[in-house]
Amino acid sequence: MRNLLLTSLFSILLSAPVCAGVVDEYQIERSRLLRLDYPARHDALLQSAVFDTTTALGKYFFNTVLSNTGEDGNLYILQDAEVAKLKQNFPQIYYEKAIFDSWHSNKSAAVKLEELAAYRAVAKENNWSRIERWATSATVSTQIDNGYYYTAVLTMQGVENPPHIVQMETMYDYPLIAIYLDMANAFYFAGDYHKSVVFCQRYKNYLPDNIDLRIEGDLCQVRSEIKLGQFDKSLKNTSKIISLARENNRIPSILAGLSFTAKVYLDKADYQQAKSYALEVIEYLNRTDHQFPGCLYTAYYLLAQATIALNQTDEARGAFQSMLAARGSFEKGARYEKQVLEVEAGLAELEGHQDKALAIFKKLVKLNETPDASIVAWKEFSAITKELDDQQLSFLKIKSGLDKAQSHNMTILALFTSVFAVVASISFWRLFMQKKKIESFSRLDNLTSVNNRWHACEMIRRRLNSMNRQNDSACVAIIDIDNFKKINELYGHDAGDKALIFIAKHIKYQLRQDDVFGRFGGEKFILMLDDAVLEEAEAKINDVRRYLASQEIDGLSATYSLGFCCGLVEITRRTDVMQVSQQCESLLKEAKKKGRNQNATAKLIDRGFLKSA
Repeated sequence: MRNLLLTSLFSILLSAPVCAGVVDEYQIERSRLLRLDYPARHDALLQSAVFDTTTALGKYFFNTVLSNTGEDGNLYILQDAEVAKLKQNFPQIYYEKAIFDSWHSNKSAAVKLEELAAYRAVAKENNWSRIERWATSATVSTQIDNGYYYTAVLTMQGVENPPHIVQMETMYDYPLIAIYLDMANAFYFAGDYHKSVVFCQRYKNYLPDNIDLRIEGDLCQVRSEIKLGQFDKSLKNTSKIISLARENNRIPSILAGLSFTAKVYLDKADYQQAKSYALEVIEYLNRTDHQFPGCLYTAYYLLAQATIALNQTDEARGAFQSMLAARGSFEKGARYEKQVLEVEAGLAELEGHQDKALAIFKKLVKLNETPDASIVAWKEFSAITKELDDQQLSFLKIKSGLDKAQSHNMTILALFTSVFAVVASISFWRLFMQKKKIESFSRLDNLTSVNNRWHACEMIRRRLNSMNRQNDSACVAIIDIDNFKKINELYGHDAGDKALIFIAKHIKYQLRQDDVFGRFGGEKFILMLDDAVLEEAEAKINDVRRYLASQEIDGLSATYSLGFCCGLVEITRRTDVMQVSQQCESLLKEAKKKGRNQNATAKLIDRGFLKSA
C-alpha cells in the first residue's frame, strides 16, 4: 500500500545558474503531473512537452513520472555516457537516480542497505538534505520489507527537518506524512497493532480535508483491527470506505477496500466470501485499461489462500501462477517471500505432498527467525538514546515557516522520540522474546491457541510412523461443529470466535497429555487419541460431545446446544498422515449426511479402510 499512497517529492537546487532554470522547470512539471490521480498521469505525461527527451536530464525526469503512472510504457534507457554526464552536471539528480535504481533492483537486502547507506553518507557530506532524506526513505522501506521493523523505527528517528506538504503527491523526498505511514507499517508488521493504529490516525489527520488521505488512513487502521480480531468492526469500516470511495470515484481505494474485505473474511475462515471479494477485484482490474500497482498481486494472493482453504486444487494452482505473474518490482523482500511460501505450502498439502509442505513451512519459519538488526547490545543503547535526544531537540527547534498544524505534528513526532528512550528497552526485550515465540508461531493457531494444522499433523505423522509393535493402536478424528454458520448469522462473528476458543479449550482439557489436538481449519478440529482402539475412541468422542452440550457460552442463547459431527479412524500400523486425514474427512461427510451429532468410523486394514456399521 505504501507505493500506492506516497513514495517521494522532488526539489532540486543546483549552483550552476545555467542549469538551475531547466531543473526548476522540470521540477515544477513533474510535481504537477504527480499530483494527478494515477489514471490521469499517463495521458498527461504524453501530452506534456516540457521534458526534452533528447537529453539525459529530460529522459530521467520523463522516466520518474512514467514509473509512477501504473501503466506499461517504455522507459528511456540511459547509456553509460549519459549517466556519467548526469553525474557531472547534475550530481544530486544522479544520486536520486542511483537511490531509486538500488531500491527497486533485484539485489539482496544486505547489498541494497549497504548501497543506500553509502548514498546517504555522500548526501550528508555534501549537505544535500533532500537526497539524504530520499535515501532514508528507501532505506526504511527496504528495512520494513525485509523484517527489520524496529531498525526502521530507529532509522526514522534520524530524519532531519522532514518537509511539510499541503497537497498529496508522489514524492522524491521524505516528508513527515510519509514517516507517519512508515511508522504505522513498521509497528504493524512488528505485531504492535495498537501503536500502528496511533500512527494510522496521525497519517489520516495530517490533512483532514483530504478525502484520499482519510480513506487511506482508515484502510491503514482496518488492517490492525483485523489482526486484533475485531472482524465486525473491520467489516463495517471497509463497507464505509468502499461507499465513500465509490461516491468520490476513487478507484484505487475501492479496490483496496474490497481487498481488505476479502482479507477480513479470510481471517474469519469464511473462505467463500473471501474468494468472492478477491474475484471482484480481479474482474474489475481485468475490465480496466489502467494498472494499479500491487492490486492484482494482492487479489490473486487472497484468492489462492481462499481456494486452498476450500480444497479447490485447480483454482488454487491457477491463482498462485497468476499471483507470481502479477508480482512486480514493488513486491520484493522477505514479506513477499513469506506470502509465496505460505501459498506454496498450502498447495503442497492440498495436493497430498505432506513432506514437501513441511519442508516449505520450515523455510517459512526460518524467514521469521531473521533477527532484527535493532536488537543491539545494551552497551550501545545509551549512545542510541543520546542520538534520539539530540534529534528531539532539532525537531523542536524547527520553524521553517510551518503553520500551526504542522508544528503540532512535528511536536508529536518529537514527543515520540522522547518517550522512545523509555519504552525502547521494552521494545528490545519484546524483540528478544519474539525469538522465543518463533516456535509458538510455527505450532499454535492464532485464534484458539491450540496446535495449528501444520503442527498437529506433524505430531500425528511422527506417531503413525513409529507404529511398529504388535497391538499398537491410535485413533485419529476430524470433527466439524454443527451449524456453525448459524452462530455467526444469529449472534455475530465475534460470538463465533468466542465459541471456537471455548470449544478448543474445553476439548483440549478433556484429552490426555499424549493425545494430540489442533485446529484443522475454520470450525474443524483434528485430534489423535493415543493407545486407543476404535470403541474406546468413539466412547471418548461421545463423552466430549455430551460435555460440550452441557456448557453455556457467553454471547449465545442459553438454549443453544453445541454439537459436532466426527469422522474417526483406527490405525494399527504405520501409515501416511495425509491418507488418514483424507479418510477422516470422507467419513466426516458421511456423518454430516446423517444429521447433527453423528459419527462415522473406520479401521485401517491391509487393503485400505474398513468402514464400521
